[in-house]
Amino acid sequence: MFASVPRSSLGSLRLALASMHQIGGQSLTLQSLTAWTRPLSTSPALAKVTSKSPEVLTARRKFNKEEHGADDVTTEGVVSLDALAAEEAAPDGDGGALGFQAVPTPDVFDRLFDGVKFKDLPVVTGVLHKNNTRMWAHDATYENKLAYTSTNLCGYFHSQKRSAVASQAVGTNMGQQLRTQGVRTVRVRLDGFNMGRVACLKGLVNSGIKVVSISDVTRVDWGWRIRPKKRPRK
Repeated sequence: MFASVPRSSLGSLRLALASMHQIGGQSLTLQSLTAWTRPLSTSPALAKVTSKSPEVLTARRKFNKEEHGADDVTTEGVVSLDALAAEEAAPDGDGGALGFQAVPTPDVFDRLFDGVKFKDLPVVTGVLHKNNTRMWAHDATYENKLAYTSTNLCGYFHSQKRSAVASQAVGTNMGQQLRTQGVRTVRVRLDGFNMGRVACLKGLVNSGIKVVSISDVTRVDWGWRIRPKKRPRK
């Protein structure tokens, strides 16, 4: 790394070098002196590189073009609404829609999933307590129970029932029971919160069950009719 030299020192340095006839067996010229002293005028350490520097923008634009096919660096991390709308509107073989649809439309009840209308699909209800996870499966009319499982039936007792592993085992067991009855596509309703809220869904999906709808039916008491717990004595 070269050090920075003031301009006044550069002039005296050129005069001192010009007084010498040869350095290293070569004659000095004004062009060679200028080229030799140019690195002393500026220091690479003084060059400030920011996120708006041309070289940084060029490298980022090249990376975005290779990874995402986008030339503009300002589009990085921006969700395209047109792309999401096109993905939701793309139909699959059964007349459903690919991707995730946050808000259902009025025609969703007559939409086909694996040859069955949405309103005729079986429903899996998961009751998630603080220390336990239970799951039921009913038909579309909620009159006939197809399957039931809990953490106790899966071999988890006491404090093990609250773990995510136990909840995933419950979901896997529920999926296996449904597959033995020929059920492959279901709707899911979740009631409550615990550590296995997502794990039970993973177990259900890993067992080969296709989940087409997830509804949160957790009861919310807006009136605060239940008094708080009494403060324990110390």
